[in-house]
Amino acid sequence: MTRSYKMLVLRAMIEAGAFPGRIALTDLVERVARLARRNPQIKADLSVDPDDAPRLRAVLMQQPLKILAETDWFQLGPGTFETTFAEGETAALTALASELVDWRLLRYLQARDVTYDMPEGTGLAEAAEGAASAPIAPAKGLTLWHEYQRDQIAPHFGAVFNTGSWNAGIVVLKGVRAMILLVTMDKGSMSTGHHYADQFASPTRFVWQTQTSTRRDDMRGRIISGAEPGWTVHLFLRKSKLRDGRAAPFRYAGPVQFAGWEGEAPITVQCDLSEPLPQQLRELYGVQG
Repeated sequence: MTRSYKMLVLRAMIEAGAFPGRIALTDLVERVARLARRNPQIKADLSVDPDDAPRLRAVLMQQPLKILAETDWFQLGPGTFETTFAEGETAALTALASELVDWRLLRYLQARDVTYDMPEGTGLAEAAEGAASAPIAPAKGLTLWHEYQRDQIAPHFGAVFNTGSWNAGIVVLKGVRAMILLVTMDKGSMSTGHHYADQFASPTRFVWQTQTSTRRDDMRGRIISGAEPGWTVHLFLRKSKLRDGRAAPFRYAGPVQFAGWEGEAPITVQCDLSEPLPQQLRELYGVQG
């Protein structure tokens, strides 16, 4: 992906109940604009103002709609865009497509988060040095070991919450050079077929496993290990995904320091807390001493 356009078209169709199906171009343009308005990363990725409907429609017609219509699965009609495959049992297909679209958008936006523009005429080493010297904004207003829902965490780092980015276990914020770890210790069905080791080794040391997509030598791995200068890693954790049938909040464990790792795909990471786990929380998290 070099732009988010095609994924935005598919997301708009899914939200309109038109995948599979047919959607009017006016509705499609407005839904893509709505997606851009509620996510500043997507808005920045568009080459036009999402409030300029005629220009946005022209961009969609020239790029994603034209490309998708050249496949066997879509066609562009007068004033409409539609799928060409049989509708039949669509619930599973729609759910799968929705998950894949969200995943592709997330990975694309994350990749943009960890890159920077090199000014014209600047050498690579000079650009890297300039990026490393950017100011780092600390987390504001967070209280150690207090609970926060996902959407309450983002503003403390000067970020705008959106489900596409913040539903992940790792959120990379390029602007403030902060990595947010959102760890659910008891994953239940999420860990089917995988072994996870998210636990306290002591009141001051936490052990967790990365997703298999994280590598030691990629950007995330380098941030975790401290090889990328100027980054901070903040740990938020919760015992389980749900509490009383609703999404459980995360406790802020503070900024952590890398203390070692082993393995690959996934990597088992050890990190030291800035302050010990409080006595009243140790039984909850299975910590002795």
